[in-house]
Amino acid sequence: MENPAIKKALTIEQAFMKSKIERRIYELREKAVRDEISALAGAKEEGLQQGHQKAVRENTIAALRAGLDVNLVAQITGLDIEEVQKLKEDLNKQSITTKT
Repeated sequence: MENPAIKKALTIEQAFMKSKIERRIYELREKAVRDEISALAGAKEEGLQQGHQKAVRENTIAALRAGLDVNLVAQITGLDIEEVQKLKEDLNKQSITTKT
């Protein structure tokens, strides 16, 4: 048989026809594979979220450096006004530090 799905089904059937110990080993191996796939998917999603957050932060900083109003920047980026204000304060502190 060349159909991968049928081949896999036959492999599973053969595993369940074996002894209880072999069946349990098979089940644990399958669970480990599913757990690894799930962990990788979770890590990928986390990485995407971190990348998005970094991009929003960089765009917020760029907008503030360009002189846009805090309220407008908050509206554009979707951040809270307090978050944007904090970034602006941090930028002001950095510019003061670099000037002295």
